[in-house]
Amino acid sequence: MPKFRISITAVLVFGSAGTTLIAVAMALYLGFSSAIENTRDLLYQSAERTIDGLIKDISNDLDPVYFHAQSLSTRTLMGDLDPRRLDDWRNTIAELPRTLPQVASAAFIGPDLQGVIYLADDESVLRRDFSMMPQATKLFSTIKENREPRWLRPLWSPIIHKSIVAIAVPLFRIDEFLGIHVAVINLDDFSERLARSLEGTGLTPFVVYENNWLLLHPAIANWAPTPELVAMESIFGQTGFNVVLPDLESVPHEKISRFWEAKIVPLEDAGLMGATSISRLKDNDQTEIFLYRRVKKFGDRNLIVGAHFDRTLLAPEFERLMNYGLLSLLVLALPVLAALGIGGLTVKPIRRLASATQAARGDDLDNVPVLANSRIRELDEAAASFNEMIVGLRERSRIRNLFGKYVPPSIAKKLIEDEGGLEPLNAEATVLFVDLEGFTSLSERLEPRMIAELLNEYFSAMVAIIRQHNGIVTQFQGDAILAIFNIPIADPEHQSNAVLAAVDMLETVSSTEFAGHQLKIRVGINTGEVFAGNVGADDRLNYTVHGDAVNIAARIESMNKDLGTRILIGETTAGKVTSIPLRKLPDVSIRGKKQSAALYAVAEDD
Repeated sequence: MPKFRISITAVLVFGSAGTTLIAVAMALYLGFSSAIENTRDLLYQSAERTIDGLIKDISNDLDPVYFHAQSLSTRTLMGDLDPRRLDDWRNTIAELPRTLPQVASAAFIGPDLQGVIYLADDESVLRRDFSMMPQATKLFSTIKENREPRWLRPLWSPIIHKSIVAIAVPLFRIDEFLGIHVAVINLDDFSERLARSLEGTGLTPFVVYENNWLLLHPAIANWAPTPELVAMESIFGQTGFNVVLPDLESVPHEKISRFWEAKIVPLEDAGLMGATSISRLKDNDQTEIFLYRRVKKFGDRNLIVGAHFDRTLLAPEFERLMNYGLLSLLVLALPVLAALGIGGLTVKPIRRLASATQAARGDDLDNVPVLANSRIRELDEAAASFNEMIVGLRERSRIRNLFGKYVPPSIAKKLIEDEGGLEPLNAEATVLFVDLEGFTSLSERLEPRMIAELLNEYFSAMVAIIRQHNGIVTQFQGDAILAIFNIPIADPEHQSNAVLAAVDMLETVSSTEFAGHQLKIRVGINTGEVFAGNVGADDRLNYTVHGDAVNIAARIESMNKDLGTRILIGETTAGKVTSIPLRKLPDVSIRGKKQSAALYAVAEDD
């Protein structure tokens, strides 16, 4: 064992560092020219995600209010709610601060244009005469045509002194029109919440209504119209006057006010996909970038949802990238060389281990090379363990091969795997009993050496066929062979496999000479429950089978002589054989059985 060894942990650390530095160098060399554009695109994509968030936030605020209005309409129609009763309506609306905190106020207006207003801030309820408002009369004349909730035009409310959007739904009891429910959402609070969520990102969110009116933007958080504009509109905003909202040109924010002056940029140049648009507004040395998307909200009204930012927002990222590149180049050379040098220590041992492992996957364990020692501690220990493992596998293979000469290989393998603990069992099995015809007289004419040579050749050929059909030989009784199918390895086709094995054995014996002699065999096959297990003395066991099914197979084999057949098959076996044609023989009596039994022969058996 080498006196000086290196921990593989140190090798991996240095090797990983070298690989990382090489990757950084390649990335700097190949990607630095496009890094600025990539950074810009990342910011664009961040803005696009902001737009997705804005649209989601708008939907999260508006959709529940719409569904609540639908619910009130359904409850009124079913008679569960009567909004004309003040207490009934107040109890229902009082849930709004908890269920819909975005609703600032709500109102119910009866057909006589008398109604009540609920203010969520102080949970007060005010009675109000709407008959003096022409907009209310116009709303009543149009909203009854469709019983679905309808979004009204956004505007500035003189009641709560904020920008709002309202939804109205007619309430019916069957066909009786009871009035209108109106819910109002405070847009100023929503605008402030959006600005806070993007604080520190450099992105400014905005929402434009019908291409001209600024609905949401930090610059209009505290906006209020002039008294003249207030006089022209009311909470319903259904007249022919302009909507009382700030138009883009009047907003005290130079960049958003020039939104339509910005030049559209092709999406492929910006790396964006889908419905998102991008435009740039250049003013001297400054560039404002707008990313926006057109969506439908408030019924079929057009909204432009987006975010804008100054291009100088990219400057810190560009500077950071440049500094990082210079620093990486300075520290790159020496660590890479050190990492490559130390990493080389692991290459040869690992390759040798991989090659030896590949060789060990085959059956020729004797040709697996012995791994040499390594100066790396963990690799040296791995090589030693691998060499010990190969020694153990060779010993195990030799035991299995030697053991397999005395018991079937499948039994030997299972005994080794189970450490000799092959459990006895009762199970259904197909028993095949094969005997040589006239062997007694033949053996009297041959020398013992020739008898052994003949039997060895014959047994080898027969055992190979039995194994090929998933059977195992449990006993050699003189010149007879006892084989079983379905034990100890389950085989759902064991009846058919036993018959196919018998046919192959008969064909092989008919066409082959063994030690210069032509032989003839007789085969008996029967299926039934047997006992299988290790039987014998404490220090010498034999895996065998016992049971009536075994005895019947032997008796059936002996009946071939009387019936002039070569292969006889019991009824319990024949009933499951589908792979080869059989012919039924007349019922016969089997020694030891009171009732006669049906036997079958292979259809082409002479």
